[in-house]
Amino acid sequence: STTKKNYKWVAQAAIVTAIFTLPWLWFNFAIFEKIPEFYQSKSGQIDTTSWRYLKNLSGFLFQLNNYIFPFILLPLLFMRSLRSYQNQIQLCLFCIAGLILVSLLHTIPLQQYVAGSFPLWCILLALLIMEGFPNPITRCALVTTLILTNLIHVGPLLSVKEFLKNTPEWLNRNSFVMHTSKTFTREVKLKSVFYKHLFEISHIYKGPLDEIVAFFKTHGKPEDSCYIDNERESLAFYTKMKVI
Repeated sequence: STTKKNYKWVAQAAIVTAIFTLPWLWFNFAIFEKIPEFYQSKSGQIDTTSWRYLKNLSGFLFQLNNYIFPFILLPLLFMRSLRSYQNQIQLCLFCIAGLILVSLLHTIPLQQYVAGSFPLWCILLALLIMEGFPNPITRCALVTTLILTNLIHVGPLLSVKEFLKNTPEWLNRNSFVMHTSKTFTREVKLKSVFYKHLFEISHIYKGPLDEIVAFFKTHGKPEDSCYIDNERESLAFYTKMKVI
């Protein structure tokens, strides 16, 4: 419950957490200065200007919308039937906003940086479905659609995807727009993530490294020299080859 006593406990917990975590930022800033240099040496698409914060924010929101919480449902969190839960909703949104804000310091908007917000988004989605839609048929239809398809997630973006595909001359304005549009058109498509999860848990996982190891085992032998720009230790372990 959102009583004054609970607010006091939350404030005390926040202060203790800040005492043990904020000082690390002083040491991390020195590391953050070197991280962009590393990524820039690997790719020419790394932005070190102030615009990177807006780009990172767009990247985080795009990933969250596609895979976690469809933002088209976000305004429904403030409907009348959820008015009694506004304190809980605002607390979740406040925590999510703080986590995303800190994640903007990273050079690349990787989804793992905002993974801590996933449970909070799930709480909001569950609250919206169970308390926002009293009709059981509507509730079941919404749950089924969310589980089996990504229609609600990417449906509103399909028209934008078609626009980008029909205006290739607009996409060639600069490299950032071109690469961003390619990512957008690749990720925005109707699919069943649930089916992919079932496939993964029912089959032996084979990632990119498995194919690389199989290739080197077929075309090489132990003690041969080879080169790979990542997963060096894993390749050496599985193939017994000398990684240069």
